Parts: sequence; structure tokens; C-alpha cells
Amino acid sequence: MRSSVLFEVLAGLPGDGPVPITFSATGQGRHREGGVVKFMPPDGAFWVGNFQPGLTSFNLVVGQNNGAAHLVISGGQGYLVDTRTGGLLSEFGGSIEWAQVLDDDETVLISNGIAFSLLKDAKTVWQTRRLSWDGVRATRLTLDRLIGEGWSLDETWHPFEVNLANGDSTGGGYIGPETEMLHRTRFPNK
Repeated sequence: MRSSVLFEVLAGLPGDGPVPITFSATGQGRHREGGVVKFMPPDGAFWVGNFQPGLTSFNLVVGQNNGAAHLVISGGQGYLVDTRTGGLLSEFGGSIEWAQVLDDDETVLISNGIAFSLLKDAKTVWQTRRLSWDGVRATRLTLDRLIGEGWSLDETWHPFEVNLANGDSTGGGYIGPETEMLHRTRFPNK
């Protein structure tokens, strides 16, 4: 369902109007310009959010919970805000570098370059195991799978698949303690 709340990503902080509400996951940079978004709820006055960025250059704004909240990713840092009041509901990430909004317009698949998470109303539904040492590429979605490649220490790319229903994955370029423990748990006699 599409949100009835309008928003506009601004090029910078406005010179007039209400004082922007500043969001920072670390408490730092509150007086710096970050990602600036103007929200215009149908039953209230507009407000402007100044969202301090995380560690990447990835940005996204998407409605959640039928427009009652919005997920804002500013430079890889995720914020969930109450659309009507401007209150912070939660924050997450910091190094998000890829996201895809799914067909229902409220479920978001995100990646930090080594693993994937599925968010619904900005709550984690599932998270994959680590799939790469540093970076994923060639990601594409089918009806029920995410398909891509994860980078390995031998500087090669290795294919992986993720089940969108539950986050179970196969393949990828990461072989490490997490993967070995998972292998022992599933195959105890090997």
C-alpha cells in the first residue's frame, strides 16, 4: 500500500520555516548538514529532518506501516521516524550500501556488503550468514530468491542464493568460523 504522506528530499537545509529535527546515531554531527528530508503528513504541519550519514554513500526514503512511519537511510545509516511527530522510533545499520524495496512497498532488503537482512516496518525479519569477505555484486531478485556473488580472499567472486522466505543461503565467498560452525551444526559427522 502506498503511503499518503508526501516527502521531498531537499538539496540542503532550508533557510526558513521550522527548525529541522536532527537525527544522529552516534550523537555526533548534530550541527552539520546531513541528508535532509521534508515530510508533509496530510493531518499535520510539515517538518524537516536532518539525518546524519553513516559510513557509505547510499541513501533511500520509503514509507513504512502504511505511512505512519518512514525509513530513512542517510549515507548507510538507517532511521525509522514517526511521520506525524518526527519522533525517532529506531535506528540501525551504519554501513548499508544496497537496498531494494520489494513489491509490497514496505518490505526492504538491505546489504552491508557482506550479508543481507530483510526488514518489515524497519524490524529485522531475518538476516543471512556472512556471504562475502568484502563486497557483493550482480544481485538480482526472482520471485523467491536473491541471487548474487560474494568476494573471496583469493580475489574471486563466488555465486550465492538467498531464500527470501527465511534468509537461508547457499554459496558465497566467505569461508570462516561462522560458516564452519554452521556446517558442523547441519552436518555433525563431517
